Amino acid sequence: MRIIYLLKNYVYLVLLIFIFISCGYTETEDDKFPDMPVFPEHSNPEVSIEPLTRTIDVLYDYDEQNFIASIKYLYKESRSRMYVVKMDHTLKVLDSIETDDLFEMVKDGSFYIKNDKGKILKYSSFDAKPLVIEEHPFNGITYKERVEKELREGKYARGTYPDSLSSKIWEIVDSISYHKSFQEFDKQQLTGLQCVIDFYSESKRVLVYEDEEYLSSPQPSSNDYGITANSILYDFKACEVKTKSNAVENEGLTITDKVVRANGSSGGNHFVPGSFYPIGLQYYELEIEGVKTQFKIMADPIGERQLFLRHILDSDIYLIDVVDAIQWNVREPTYIVNIK
Repeated sequence: MRIIYLLKNYVYLVLLIFIFISCGYTETEDDKFPDMPVFPEHSNPEVSIEPLTRTIDVLYDYDEQNFIASIKYLYKESRSRMYVVKMDHTLKVLDSIETDDLFEMVKDGSFYIKNDKGKILKYSSFDAKPLVIEEHPFNGITYKERVEKELREGKYARGTYPDSLSSKIWEIVDSISYHKSFQEFDKQQLTGLQCVIDFYSESKRVLVYEDEEYLSSPQPSSNDYGITANSILYDFKACEVKTKSNAVENEGLTITDKVVRANGSSGGNHFVPGSFYPIGLQYYELEIEGVKTQFKIMADPIGERQLFLRHILDSDIYLIDVVDAIQWNVREPTYIVNIK
Protein backbone atom coordinates (compact mmCIF):
# COMPACT_ATOMS: atom_id res chain seq x y z
CA MET A 1 0.00 0.00 0.00
CA ARG A 2 2.85 2.37 0.84
CA ILE A 3 4.37 1.78 -2.61
CA ILE A 4 1.04 2.61 -4.29
CA TYR A 5 0.76 5.75 -2.16
CA LEU A 6 4.28 6.84 -3.12
CA LEU A 7 3.61 6.12 -6.80
CA LYS A 8 0.43 8.21 -6.68
CA ASN A 9 2.31 11.11 -5.13
CA TYR A 10 5.10 10.76 -7.68
CA VAL A 11 2.65 10.76 -10.60
CA TYR A 12 0.84 13.75 -9.11
CA LEU A 13 4.15 15.63 -8.71
CA VAL A 14 5.20 14.83 -12.30
CA LEU A 15 1.80 16.00 -13.60
CA LEU A 16 2.04 19.17 -11.54
CA ILE A 17 5.54 19.92 -12.89
CA PHE A 18 4.30 19.24 -16.44
CA ILE A 19 1.38 21.64 -15.95
CA PHE A 20 3.72 24.31 -14.59
CA ILE A 21 6.11 23.96 -17.53
CA SER A 22 3.35 23.87 -20.14
CA CYS A 23 1.79 27.01 -18.65
CA GLY A 24 4.99 29.02 -18.82
CA TYR A 25 6.37 28.48 -15.31
CA THR A 26 10.06 29.50 -15.16
CA GLU A 27 12.62 28.29 -12.63
CA THR A 28 13.64 31.13 -10.31
CA GLU A 29 17.15 32.29 -9.38
CA ASP A 30 18.83 34.64 -6.92
CA ASP A 31 19.79 38.17 -7.91
CA LYS A 32 22.96 37.76 -10.00
CA PHE A 33 24.30 41.17 -9.02
CA PRO A 34 22.91 42.00 -5.56
CA ASP A 35 25.20 45.00 -5.14
CA MET A 36 24.21 46.64 -8.45
CA PRO A 37 22.08 49.78 -7.85
CA VAL A 38 18.42 49.90 -8.89
CA PHE A 39 17.58 52.49 -11.55
CA PRO A 40 17.77 55.49 -11.46
CA GLU A 41 20.63 54.85 -9.03
CA HIS A 42 23.68 53.49 -10.85
CA SER A 43 27.31 52.46 -10.37
CA ASN A 44 29.37 55.38 -11.77
CA PRO A 45 29.51 58.68 -9.81
CA GLU A 46 30.79 60.44 -12.95
CA VAL A 47 27.33 60.05 -14.48
CA SER A 48 24.17 61.89 -13.36
CA ILE A 49 20.73 60.34 -13.99
CA GLU A 50 17.93 62.55 -12.69
CA PRO A 51 14.15 62.33 -13.23
CA LEU A 52 12.39 65.31 -14.77
CA THR A 53 8.92 66.28 -13.58
CA ARG A 54 7.48 65.47 -16.99
CA THR A 55 7.64 63.11 -19.94
CA ILE A 56 9.22 64.57 -23.06
CA ASP A 57 7.66 63.24 -26.22
CA VAL A 58 9.00 64.72 -29.48
CA LEU A 59 11.48 67.60 -29.43
CA TYR A 60 12.59 70.04 -32.16
CA ASP A 61 14.91 73.01 -32.51
CA TYR A 62 12.85 76.19 -32.13
CA ASP A 63 15.63 78.74 -32.54
CA GLU A 64 19.32 78.91 -31.70
CA GLN A 65 18.67 79.14 -27.96
CA ASN A 66 15.53 77.06 -27.45
CA PHE A 67 13.71 73.82 -28.17
CA ILE A 68 10.03 73.26 -28.79
CA ALA A 69 8.56 69.98 -27.60
CA SER A 70 5.42 68.17 -26.56
CA ILE A 71 5.50 67.05 -22.95
CA LYS A 72 3.13 65.34 -20.56
CA TYR A 73 2.75 65.82 -16.85
CA LEU A 74 1.70 62.51 -15.30
CA TYR A 75 -0.81 62.31 -12.47
CA LYS A 76 -2.37 59.58 -10.36
CA GLU A 77 -4.90 57.16 -11.87
CA SER A 78 -2.99 57.24 -15.20
CA ARG A 79 -4.17 60.78 -15.96
CA SER A 80 -1.93 63.15 -17.85
CA ARG A 81 -1.98 66.64 -19.34
CA MET A 82 -0.12 67.48 -22.53
CA TYR A 83 1.56 70.77 -23.40
CA VAL A 84 3.59 72.19 -26.24
CA VAL A 85 6.45 74.01 -24.56
CA LYS A 86 9.41 76.20 -25.30
CA MET A 87 12.50 75.05 -23.39
CA ASP A 88 16.03 76.36 -23.17
CA HIS A 89 19.03 74.07 -23.69
CA THR A 90 18.93 72.99 -20.04
CA LEU A 91 15.34 71.76 -20.68
CA LYS A 92 13.89 74.45 -18.42
CA VAL A 93 10.32 75.28 -19.52
CA LEU A 94 10.00 78.93 -20.59
CA ASP A 95 6.46 78.99 -21.95
CA SER A 96 3.66 76.53 -22.69
CA ILE A 97 0.42 75.95 -24.58
CA GLU A 98 -1.94 73.23 -23.40
CA THR A 99 -3.04 70.76 -26.06
CA ASP A 100 -5.44 67.85 -26.07
CA ASP A 101 -3.07 65.04 -27.14
CA LEU A 102 -2.14 66.54 -30.51
CA PHE A 103 1.11 68.11 -31.69
CA GLU A 104 2.32 68.08 -35.29
CA MET A 105 5.14 70.26 -36.62
CA VAL A 106 5.95 70.89 -40.29
CA LYS A 107 9.18 71.86 -41.97
CA ASP A 108 8.58 75.64 -42.00
CA GLY A 109 8.34 75.66 -38.20
CA SER A 110 4.58 76.05 -37.88
CA PHE A 111 2.76 73.56 -35.70
CA TYR A 112 -0.72 72.26 -34.93
CA ILE A 113 -2.45 71.47 -31.65
CA LYS A 114 -5.98 70.67 -30.52
CA ASN A 115 -7.55 72.85 -27.84
CA ASP A 116 -9.95 71.80 -25.09
CA LYS A 117 -12.94 72.56 -27.35
CA GLY A 118 -11.73 70.10 -29.96
CA LYS A 119 -10.61 72.77 -32.43
CA ILE A 120 -7.43 72.27 -34.48
CA LEU A 121 -5.22 75.36 -34.18
CA LYS A 122 -2.19 76.30 -36.26
CA TYR A 123 0.64 78.44 -34.86
CA SER A 124 3.09 80.02 -37.29
CA SER A 125 5.35 80.66 -34.29
CA PHE A 126 5.12 80.04 -30.58
CA ASP A 127 3.95 83.57 -29.75
CA ALA A 128 1.69 84.10 -32.78
CA LYS A 129 -2.10 84.24 -32.64
CA PRO A 130 -3.33 80.81 -33.76
CA LEU A 131 -5.38 80.14 -36.87
CA VAL A 132 -8.43 77.91 -36.41
CA ILE A 133 -8.45 75.21 -39.09
CA GLU A 134 -12.05 74.76 -40.19
CA GLU A 135 -13.53 71.74 -41.90
CA HIS A 136 -13.60 71.87 -45.70
CA PRO A 137 -17.01 73.21 -46.84
CA PHE A 138 -17.56 70.28 -49.21
CA ASN A 139 -19.09 67.34 -47.35
CA GLY A 140 -19.32 64.37 -49.69
CA ILE A 141 -21.78 62.43 -47.54
CA THR A 142 -24.38 65.21 -47.42
CA TYR A 143 -23.80 65.89 -51.14
CA LYS A 144 -24.45 62.22 -51.96
CA GLU A 145 -27.59 62.23 -49.81
CA ARG A 146 -28.86 65.30 -51.65
CA VAL A 147 -28.29 63.65 -55.06
CA GLU A 148 -30.05 60.49 -53.84
CA LYS A 149 -33.04 62.54 -52.73
CA GLU A 150 -33.24 64.28 -56.11
CA LEU A 151 -33.09 60.95 -57.97
CA ARG A 152 -35.72 59.31 -55.76
CA GLU A 153 -38.06 62.26 -56.20
CA GLY A 154 -37.38 62.45 -59.93
CA LYS A 155 -36.33 59.84 -62.47
CA TYR A 156 -36.31 56.97 -59.96
CA ALA A 157 -39.33 57.98 -57.88
CA ARG A 158 -41.44 55.22 -56.27
CA GLY A 159 -44.07 54.00 -58.68
CA THR A 160 -42.05 54.78 -61.78
CA TYR A 161 -40.79 51.18 -61.88
CA PRO A 162 -42.28 47.91 -60.65
CA ASP A 163 -41.66 47.07 -56.97
CA SER A 164 -39.79 43.95 -58.08
CA LEU A 165 -37.03 46.23 -59.35
CA SER A 166 -36.70 48.21 -56.10
CA SER A 167 -33.42 46.53 -55.13
CA LYS A 168 -31.93 47.18 -58.55
CA ILE A 169 -33.17 50.78 -58.47
CA TRP A 170 -31.52 51.28 -55.08
CA GLU A 171 -28.18 50.05 -56.52
CA ILE A 172 -28.49 52.41 -59.49
CA VAL A 173 -29.30 55.41 -57.27
CA ASP A 174 -26.43 54.56 -54.93
CA SER A 175 -23.98 54.22 -57.82
CA ILE A 176 -25.02 57.47 -59.55
CA SER A 177 -24.99 59.49 -56.31
CA TYR A 178 -21.62 58.04 -55.29
CA HIS A 179 -20.00 58.89 -58.62
CA LYS A 180 -21.43 62.40 -58.58
CA SER A 181 -20.12 63.02 -55.06
CA PHE A 182 -16.70 61.65 -56.07
CA GLN A 183 -16.59 63.97 -59.10
CA GLU A 184 -17.47 66.93 -56.87
CA PHE A 185 -14.78 65.89 -54.37
CA ASP A 186 -12.25 65.84 -57.22
CA LYS A 187 -13.31 69.33 -58.30
CA GLN A 188 -13.64 70.96 -54.88
CA GLN A 189 -10.98 69.28 -52.76
CA LEU A 190 -8.31 67.88 -55.08
CA THR A 191 -8.04 70.91 -57.34
CA GLY A 192 -5.08 72.97 -56.10
CA LEU A 193 -4.31 70.60 -53.21
CA GLN A 194 -0.56 70.73 -52.51
CA CYS A 195 -0.02 68.31 -49.65
CA VAL A 196 -1.72 66.61 -46.73
CA ILE A 197 -0.88 66.48 -43.01
CA ASP A 198 -2.19 63.31 -41.38
CA PHE A 199 -3.36 63.40 -37.75
CA TYR A 200 -3.50 59.66 -37.20
CA SER A 201 -4.60 59.98 -33.58
CA GLU A 202 -7.56 62.10 -34.70
CA SER A 203 -8.39 60.24 -37.94
CA LYS A 204 -8.30 63.66 -39.60
CA ARG A 205 -6.14 65.38 -42.19
CA VAL A 206 -5.21 68.98 -42.93
CA LEU A 207 -5.54 69.79 -46.62
CA VAL A 208 -2.95 72.40 -47.56
CA TYR A 209 -3.59 74.69 -50.55
CA GLU A 210 -1.59 77.69 -51.71
CA ASP A 211 -3.43 80.26 -49.59
CA GLU A 212 -5.66 78.26 -47.26
CA GLU A 213 -5.95 75.10 -45.21
CA TYR A 214 -8.91 72.94 -44.25
CA LEU A 215 -9.60 69.84 -42.22
CA SER A 216 -10.75 66.96 -44.38
CA SER A 217 -14.53 66.60 -44.35
CA PRO A 218 -16.61 63.38 -44.33
CA GLN A 219 -16.71 61.55 -47.66
CA PRO A 220 -18.76 58.49 -48.66
CA SER A 221 -17.10 55.11 -49.00
CA SER A 222 -18.15 52.14 -51.06
CA ASN A 223 -17.31 48.46 -51.09
CA ASP A 224 -18.01 48.34 -54.81
CA TYR A 225 -15.34 50.84 -55.89
CA GLY A 226 -11.63 50.48 -55.21
CA ILE A 227 -10.81 54.18 -55.35
CA THR A 228 -12.44 56.39 -52.73
CA ALA A 229 -11.92 59.97 -51.62
CA ASN A 230 -10.38 58.77 -48.35
CA SER A 231 -7.96 56.42 -50.12
CA ILE A 232 -6.82 59.24 -52.41
CA LEU A 233 -6.15 61.53 -49.44
CA TYR A 234 -4.39 58.71 -47.60
CA ASP A 235 -1.97 58.22 -50.52
CA PHE A 236 -1.65 61.93 -51.35
CA LYS A 237 1.70 63.70 -51.06
CA ALA A 238 2.50 64.37 -47.39
CA CYS A 239 3.60 67.81 -46.28
CA GLU A 240 7.24 67.88 -45.19
CA VAL A 241 7.61 67.61 -41.44
CA LYS A 242 10.39 69.08 -39.33
CA THR A 243 13.24 66.77 -38.40
CA LYS A 244 13.22 65.78 -34.74
CA SER A 245 16.14 66.93 -32.62
CA ASN A 246 16.11 63.81 -30.43
CA ALA A 247 17.36 60.59 -31.97
CA VAL A 248 17.06 57.10 -30.51
CA GLU A 249 20.54 55.79 -29.67
CA ASN A 250 19.89 52.43 -28.09
CA GLU A 251 23.32 51.09 -28.98
CA GLY A 252 24.49 53.07 -25.93
CA LEU A 253 22.00 51.33 -23.63
CA THR A 254 21.98 47.54 -23.60
CA ILE A 255 20.48 44.76 -21.50
CA THR A 256 23.42 42.67 -20.37
CA ASP A 257 21.51 40.01 -18.43
CA LYS A 258 18.23 39.19 -16.70
CA VAL A 259 17.02 36.90 -13.96
CA VAL A 260 13.64 35.44 -12.99
CA ARG A 261 13.00 36.04 -9.30
CA ALA A 262 9.36 34.90 -9.16
CA ASN A 263 6.41 33.78 -11.28
CA GLY A 264 3.16 35.65 -11.52
CA SER A 265 0.00 33.95 -12.73
CA SER A 266 -3.17 34.93 -14.50
CA GLY A 267 -6.38 32.98 -15.01
CA GLY A 268 -6.89 29.50 -13.60
CA ASN A 269 -8.85 28.44 -10.52
CA HIS A 270 -8.44 26.45 -7.31
CA PHE A 271 -7.86 23.22 -9.21
CA VAL A 272 -5.98 24.21 -12.38
CA PRO A 273 -3.22 26.85 -12.44
CA GLY A 274 -3.46 29.62 -15.02
CA SER A 275 -0.65 30.75 -17.24
CA PHE A 276 2.55 31.93 -15.58
CA TYR A 277 4.76 34.86 -16.45
CA PRO A 278 8.28 35.69 -15.21
CA ILE A 279 8.93 38.51 -12.75
CA GLY A 280 12.47 39.59 -12.09
CA LEU A 281 15.35 41.91 -12.88
CA GLN A 282 16.87 43.29 -16.06
CA TYR A 283 20.51 44.38 -15.92
CA TYR A 284 21.65 47.32 -18.05
CA GLU A 285 24.88 48.96 -19.12
CA LEU A 286 24.81 52.59 -20.25
CA GLU A 287 27.71 54.05 -22.24
CA ILE A 288 27.86 57.74 -23.13
CA GLU A 289 30.91 59.36 -24.67
CA GLY A 290 33.08 56.46 -23.53
CA VAL A 291 31.84 56.60 -19.91
CA LYS A 292 30.02 53.50 -18.63
CA THR A 293 27.66 52.83 -15.77
CA GLN A 294 25.49 49.87 -14.73
CA PHE A 295 22.11 49.46 -13.03
CA LYS A 296 19.18 47.09 -12.84
CA ILE A 297 15.41 47.56 -13.01
CA MET A 298 12.49 45.66 -11.56
CA ALA A 299 10.42 44.05 -14.32
CA ASP A 300 6.91 42.68 -13.80
CA PRO A 301 6.77 40.85 -16.14
CA ILE A 302 10.27 40.64 -17.61
CA GLY A 303 10.42 42.38 -20.96
CA GLU A 304 7.41 44.66 -20.41
CA ARG A 305 9.27 47.49 -18.69
CA GLN A 306 11.96 48.70 -21.06
CA LEU A 307 14.39 51.63 -21.20
CA PHE A 308 15.21 53.66 -24.30
CA LEU A 309 18.03 56.15 -24.74
CA ARG A 310 17.67 59.34 -26.79
CA HIS A 311 20.30 61.91 -27.70
CA ILE A 312 19.44 65.55 -28.42
CA LEU A 313 21.44 66.20 -31.56
CA ASP A 314 24.34 68.67 -31.40
CA SER A 315 24.24 68.65 -27.60
CA ASP A 316 25.57 66.68 -24.64
CA ILE A 317 22.04 65.97 -23.39
CA TYR A 318 20.79 62.37 -23.24
CA LEU A 319 17.32 61.22 -22.21
CA ILE A 320 16.09 57.88 -20.89
CA ASP A 321 12.44 56.86 -21.32
CA VAL A 322 10.78 54.07 -19.36
CA VAL A 323 8.27 52.41 -21.69
CA ASP A 324 5.51 49.85 -21.23
CA ALA A 325 6.38 47.61 -24.19
CA ILE A 326 2.99 45.86 -24.26
CA GLN A 327 0.78 48.95 -24.37
CA TRP A 328 3.64 50.96 -25.88
CA ASN A 329 3.15 54.02 -23.73
CA VAL A 330 5.22 55.96 -21.22
CA ARG A 331 4.14 55.81 -17.60
CA GLU A 332 7.09 57.50 -15.91
CA PRO A 333 8.81 60.88 -16.25
CA THR A 334 11.72 61.19 -18.64
CA TYR A 335 15.21 60.97 -17.09
CA ILE A 336 18.00 63.33 -18.08
CA VAL A 337 21.56 61.95 -18.25
CA ASN A 338 24.71 64.06 -17.99
CA ILE A 339 28.42 63.44 -17.63
CA LYS A 340 29.67 65.35 -14.61
